[in-house]
Amino acid sequence: MIHKYKAYDKINNCIYDYNYLILHGIYLAPSGVGFVSVREDTFLDRMDNLIPLMFTNYCDKDDIEIYEGDIIEWIDYDAYPEPELLRTTVSFSSNYDTIGFSFGKLRKIGGEKLWCELIPFCIEVIGNKYTNPDLLN
Repeated sequence: MIHKYKAYDKINNCIYDYNYLILHGIYLAPSGVGFVSVREDTFLDRMDNLIPLMFTNYCDKDDIEIYEGDIIEWIDYDAYPEPELLRTTVSFSSNYDTIGFSFGKLRKIGGEKLWCELIPFCIEVIGNKYTNPDLLN
């Protein structure tokens, strides 16, 4: 498993990618909650405003890496009476061992098998819940 991550900056409403964080000496805390810095010149005053977004180790149908908090969509061809466009956010279980996604009050589906079967063929990352919350409406 590749332990990559990104960070959402609550102050600047932007996402820093893995390479940016590493270049600036910012690493995921051993607990998986928050960040630590190995450089004194890093913006430590803003570290509390960074939210970790873990890499799922999967890519979507366009080979885009899928991270926690990403908004994904696909067409459910099993929906009745006609196919339905589904859109939701990616999340991990509290101990980061299971990837899942939910459909609010409608239903919950997921699990490693379903996830692995769907991703390479039909799932597409269309945004992130922090920078594109309007996509969930």
